[in-house]
Amino acid sequence: MKPWSVPNYSPGGGLAVLIVSVSLLALQGPVSHLAGLYDSSFRLSGPGPLDVLGLLVAGTLLGLGGSWIAVGRHLREIEPS
Repeated sequence: MKPWSVPNYSPGGGLAVLIVSVSLLALQGPVSHLAGLYDSSFRLSGPGPLDVLGLLVAGTLLGLGGSWIAVGRHLREIEPS
């Protein structure tokens, strides 16, 4: 890997998007039925493109931050005195 390339550190963000999307699909029918009982036109809407991007960026930053902390701790442990 080239030093200037940025690897994908966002499996957590991608997993969050997947969980939200599957949850919305599972809840869409019951929520639609409940809204119909109240003569409402309420509809669930999923995350927009900016929301998905935000989750992926947040997952990436959390992954980078966590790895930075972990590597720093390990390096301090093995550093000669």
